[in-house]
Amino acid sequence: MMFEFEQCLREFEAECVRLDEEARAFLGSDPNLPRFVLGKNEQARWCIRNRSVRGVVDDRAAPGDEWEGCAVIPASALPSGAIVVNCSTSIRPISAHSRLAAIDGVRVVAYADLVRASRSVPLPEFVTAFRAD
Repeated sequence: MMFEFEQCLREFEAECVRLDEEARAFLGSDPNLPRFVLGKNEQARWCIRNRSVRGVVDDRAAPGDEWEGCAVIPASALPSGAIVVNCSTSIRPISAHSRLAAIDGVRVVAYADLVRASRSVPLPEFVTAFRAD
């Protein structure tokens, strides 16, 4: 089997378009869109404070837990049509992203996709510090 560069490039471009659309949807103003975040850090806090986020995804949370005024729920409780922004940057962010992406009806975007979609989304501190060096 031969590697087909053109096909690979087309698939990559299509995935970039899909992620841009989902990031813009998350950043948009639709009050009915079920928005969630994965992670408990400054990026998740920004999303909660600047968008109508319904909850924080954490499979280890106890029933009734809250963070920043949002319910903390297991991934199994995500509603169909939800968009989850993966704000996880330090503990297994790729495996967490993959587990969420495997849930039927749930869309997942990385926080970096939000940054790329809008200049109003702040860069994580570690990125700003790295760029300053």
